[in-house]
Amino acid sequence: MKLIGLLAKNPEFSLAPRVMGEFLRRHGLPYHYQPFSVDPSQFREAYDGLKLLSGVGFNLGAPYRSIAVRYTSRLSEEVDIVGALDTVVISEGKDTGYNVQVRALADFLAEIGFDCRGATVMVIGAGAAASAAIYTLLLGGAEQVWVANKTHDKAFALSARYERYGMGKVVAVALSESETRSVLPECRLILNATPVGSRLVPRLFPPIHYGSIRPDAVAIDMIYDPINTPFLARCRYFTSRTYSGIKLFAVSLARSWRLWTGRDDSEAIWKIAREIVGD
Repeated sequence: MKLIGLLAKNPEFSLAPRVMGEFLRRHGLPYHYQPFSVDPSQFREAYDGLKLLSGVGFNLGAPYRSIAVRYTSRLSEEVDIVGALDTVVISEGKDTGYNVQVRALADFLAEIGFDCRGATVMVIGAGAAASAAIYTLLLGGAEQVWVANKTHDKAFALSARYERYGMGKVVAVALSESETRSVLPECRLILNATPVGSRLVPRLFPPIHYGSIRPDAVAIDMIYDPINTPFLARCRYFTSRTYSGIKLFAVSLARSWRLWTGRDDSEAIWKIAREIVGD
């Protein structure tokens, strides 16, 4: 039995162990997906230990996607720029870090028919998920990305990061109703990349000026549990094009699985994810 899993501070808030556990059981595959709850003070030891135990790879959850960059032997091109990884692949004793969310988000945007080219968009948040989203949007041709975050310094640091790489225009804005009021009418897409509204931070929503959302805008919440978040509920008053993060989650998980095994089981993993969330 080969060991794969999720290394996170609070893995109980992820559906990955349930989805992968059920997928592996149904298909009789010789793998075990194990969640590992790790305190930040013990992350380095846990990371090195799991590399030895697994021999295949594992996922990384909050808050370790950025931290792991310092300890991973090799980094894929997107991780170098994003500054965060979500998947570790172990081959011949060497670990390589990937950010599968980048390609998964690009595929999802194509599936819903959103063309980034020339678009002004807003990403809410300034963590690892937000950085991956910004990279994807710029790579797709977005003209300008507004980064809205409660801690303005973090948003500014993220905009400066992408300015250094010369990928496009990324502008920091304070996460407040007053500051986003004049910005949102420009935005063809608003993407929440924070945990606000998830089971970890329930019943809350990012404080943007929802009344300024344009009727043709696309609103995406990267949260997938619950699938109907307070953010999406408020967006629906102003646009009908709202999407939860469940498909993005399933596609990302399937991409990790493919990196570990070479198998494409996207549809099977997506089916189980839908069943679990009751979609």
